[in-house]
Amino acid sequence: MFGSDVKFTVIPVEGEPYTVQLTLKVAIAFEREYKTTISVALAGEPSAEHLAWCAWKSTQNTGRIVKPFEGWLETEILDITLDGDDPK
Repeated sequence: MFGSDVKFTVIPVEGEPYTVQLTLKVAIAFEREYKTTISVALAGEPSAEHLAWCAWKSTQNTGRIVKPFEGWLETEILDITLDGDDPK
């Protein structure tokens, strides 16, 4: 469904960039955490926090060991892009 088309490229502080996919499991976790639908949250101009949270949770679901969300933001990543973003 919707999740299969949404991917994030994570640029870590150390190591190579990697891509993670938004899955149904992550979408449901997002909706429970933020009390809004994933389709509303990612429509138009989504918030940086929403994108980062989805990338963090998607990273977690790949089996990578990651810090809690705030720690991950502060020490483990430089940037996140929604695949297909136009860097204009």
